[in-house]
Amino acid sequence: ILDTDLLDILSKFDYEIEGWNPTLSIFGASAGGEKALREALPPNRVHKLYDNDPDKWGKRLSDLTVTPPSEILPENQEHFLICSVHSESIASQLFEMGIPDQRIHSWTGIHRY
Repeated sequence: ILDTDLLDILSKFDYEIEGWNPTLSIFGASAGGEKALREALPPNRVHKLYDNDPDKWGKRLSDLTVTPPSEILPENQEHFLICSVHSESIASQLFEMGIPDQRIHSWTGIHRY
């Protein structure tokens, strides 16, 4: 897990390198994900919003539909910004799904709301 400042994470998604245009998805549709979308991330920067809670699936948060993690495809090359107090277990879950740790980021700012 790359536990870092949100601005450092976003700087990686500000440009395209030789056709490589990484997508950024948020994992966590609770207070942390809402804070990231509301205060720090413009909605057009975020590809998808994932959460483990089935009660949230299909609901909307900042114009994004909450999606179950079963729809994550490792071959899509998306990066994940974990916005949850459960970052360690979510990171383990993503890693077990085949997501390399270089594409798993945990936002330290979620603990400041």
